[in-house]
Amino acid sequence: MPGALRAVRATVVVPSMLALTFEVLHNEQMALFAVFGSFGSLVLTTFGGSRPDKAIAHLGVAVGGSVALRMREPLMGAIFRAHEAQAGTRRHNAPAGHAR
Repeated sequence: MPGALRAVRATVVVPSMLALTFEVLHNEQMALFAVFGSFGSLVLTTFGGSRPDKAIAHLGVAVGGSVALRMREPLMGAIFRAHEAQAGTRRHNAPAGHAR
């Protein structure tokens, strides 16, 4: 029975997320993340406790995933800039004839 409830919940939520992100917000990438994220959260995970506890857990996963996606861009940019700076330093300090 719990599997059937997860399927019904996903049947309602996944198309709703697709409609909201694709048709209303006109963002294809957000639609892709919303569909896969909601499917993964609603169908592939199981949280224990009462219904309010489960709702809070699903909300926590959604908020945590959103924060992680928002932090990806600044962190990746900083890592890329640090890597480029380090690569530039090595290139200029290499001995003659020993380019890396």
